[in-house]
Amino acid sequence: MRYIHIVLGRANAVILAIGLLLLGGCAEKPVLELFDVEEALAAAADVEADIYAPEEFNLAVMNLESGQHAIEDEEARAAWSRNYELAVDYLFMAYEQAIQAEAIAMANKEEIFEQAQASLPIAERTMDAAFEAVERLRTRPVSIRDLQTLDDELAAAFLNLNRGRAALEDGSYQDAATILQQVRETAAAAELRARQIAELLGPPM
Repeated sequence: MRYIHIVLGRANAVILAIGLLLLGGCAEKPVLELFDVEEALAAAADVEADIYAPEEFNLAVMNLESGQHAIEDEEARAAWSRNYELAVDYLFMAYEQAIQAEAIAMANKEEIFEQAQASLPIAERTMDAAFEAVERLRTRPVSIRDLQTLDDELAAAFLNLNRGRAALEDGSYQDAATILQQVRETAAAAELRARQIAELLGPPM
């Protein structure tokens, strides 16, 4: 939350300047305002706001594009009749949304990182339990087809486990969290199936 206040705080001067333009009308092309919005969007993109705060980021992009179109429309008019007030409206909204997107993305990214980091050891333990359950089956009269199915599922889960580790190390926290959750689900399902097969076979002789 502290980061959000810092990011929003540094936006006050720009928002005030744009607000004054809105109150007084605007006959000059809002070049500086356009630059401020593009800079704010670039900062949001740097923290992957398109992934971690997609709603706010996409709204900012949409309003920037609307502002640019409004500027183009005014540029097509005679110089004496131009009024960029509508463009400034859009740029004002785009700037606020870009600042919000940056702050929200930072908060969400930290939260998802913690989730992914906590999920990794759980995924590893779930994989270990599944491997052990399948290995115990190998000493039993199990069909080759059942064992092959379980082996294929665990091999795919193991590959995903490594993908999840790599994504976590690379900073792709959303991908890491999603992949590791898939590993946990696949491994848990394989362990359950191995236990069910063992129960059907009865106690070892």
